[in-house]
Amino acid sequence: MTIALALAALLAVPAAATDDAGSLIIACQAATANRAAFRLVIPYEVVVPTPEYVAYLDDYVLPQFDGWAEAGVLASHAVYLARYPAGRAWQSLLVLEYRSDQALATRDAVVAKVRAHLAVNAKWKAMSENKKKVRAEKAPVLADPAAARQIP
Repeated sequence: MTIALALAALLAVPAAATDDAGSLIIACQAATANRAAFRLVIPYEVVVPTPEYVAYLDDYVLPQFDGWAEAGVLASHAVYLARYPAGRAWQSLLVLEYRSDQALATRDAVVAKVRAHLAVNAKWKAMSENKKKVRAEKAPVLADPAAARQIP
């Protein structure tokens, strides 16, 4: 259920914009003490065969996730690959759970620091330089989990 709301929002967006394309906007309010960790959902279009994309995840993406977790901002992460990608606006979905809104606010600085640290690794650096040949990033979505009783 954690990512159901985010997935529903992503799947509601058509693959290509049309004149009659609709929008889905969901606003939630909660006291800071009652908020769960913040989830950033990033959809990707994969432009290489699956085994090559999995190697990219292992060599480029996951080391960054480990660095962000070691920096104390990332509580958890997950990567989903579409089983039946035909007609989907994404083939890979990254879900990053930040510890707090303050942790999310430091995202850019932590990403830069971890990438600078990883750049000394030749394999990681090569993947970094070629990542646009592997995937195309779509617009990220900030998502909050919704309990089943909250969904009509």
